[in-house]
Amino acid sequence: MTLMKHELKLLLDDYDKCDNLSIKEQILIDIYLLNEALTILQQDEQNQLFNDQ
Repeated sequence: MTLMKHELKLLLDDYDKCDNLSIKEQILIDIYLLNEALTILQQDEQNQLFNDQ
C-alpha cells in the first residue's frame, strides 16, 4: 500500500505540473482509480482486523 500512496503523490505532482488538458484529464482518471483501489484496500484491512478480534 505504501507504493500505491507514493504513486498517488507522483500523479498529483504530474497533474499540477501538466499544461496539456487531455493528458491532465488522463492523469485525473488515474488518480481517481488509484484512490479507489487504496480505499478498497484500507476497507479490507479494517475488515480483517475486525474479524480477527
